[in-house]
Amino acid sequence: MNDDLFDWDDANILHLAEHNVSPEEAEEVLLSDTLEMGFDKSELGEDRWSYIGETSRGRALQVVITMRGERIRGYRIQANNTG
Repeated sequence: MNDDLFDWDDANILHLAEHNVSPEEAEEVLLSDTLEMGFDKSELGEDRWSYIGETSRGRALQVVITMRGERIRGYRIQANNTG
């Protein structure tokens, strides 16, 4: 995991695990050629961006992120069932 660039904690790692996704897979998608799906603000005014991309194993992941200071925080993820 790239702790200098990404903000992972037990809560968002657990959320990824519930979808059988590792932090490394989410990072791989975000650092590759992704498609930006949109931008929104949470109810509390936090900026959130949504991206979709593919892992080297061929899994399509949609990753929603926010920024915490200079670090990327994975907020929500959806994964296909292949790969």
